[in-house]
Amino acid sequence: MLIGISIGVALLFAVATYLMLGNILLSLLIGILYALVLIFVVKPIIDEFLDKNKRRHECYRFVYSFIVSLSTNNSGEASFDLALQDSQGEEKEIVEGIRDFSIKEKLQYLSSYYLEDYYRMFLSIYQIYEEQGGDVLSLAEPLINEVAQVEKSENSKNKIRMNYLIQFLTLWGMSLLILVSVRFGLSSFYSEISSSILFVLLTLVYFLMVIGGIVYFAVVTTGIKPKFKGVKFNGKKKTDEE
Repeated sequence: MLIGISIGVALLFAVATYLMLGNILLSLLIGILYALVLIFVVKPIIDEFLDKNKRRHECYRFVYSFIVSLSTNNSGEASFDLALQDSQGEEKEIVEGIRDFSIKEKLQYLSSYYLEDYYRMFLSIYQIYEEQGGDVLSLAEPLINEVAQVEKSENSKNKIRMNYLIQFLTLWGMSLLILVSVRFGLSSFYSEISSSILFVLLTLVYFLMVIGGIVYFAVVTTGIKPKFKGVKFNGKKKTDEE
């Protein structure tokens, strides 16, 4: 889906470039540039952000469901199965692969998938419950409050991000419409300036600013930096595994 959107946006700006400059070569270059940046820079950022959000919500659901189930049936295995009965995708594949593990091994293994800080606290609370018993809801009350607060906070941040995205698209969309309107609404003025090298350069700068703004917006709003395989930093080759 994101690849289709990226190609669509690249075609849109290639057409806009052609309408403004009437140059097929420059239009193709802008279209290719947008496609490459959107597919190989912006898309991986969005994919990683969406994956982190999915894992965060799955972690919240699992921890909360596990503790509530454990408080009623006192069985770690049964609570584990109940908490993950609706798992999908990668989470489901992981669960299927660790069915023969002990409950402690299962919970520990999931720490490589659930990356939230509070999951480590959850493991500690379960260990205390296994060793000492007691009321698991009382033991886990601070954790449950923290989990709910984290989920609420992140959901609020996502709403703010969506509002920023709408504003971002609206502002750049309006600027593009204004630019194109010069081509058709002020045709006589356009014919006078279209042959100017300065006009061509400024138009190209505008389109470069747009794609640069898209990358900057993606990085700032998600907090995720682009990753480039094989790029050297300070003489060292940087890979995605670093």
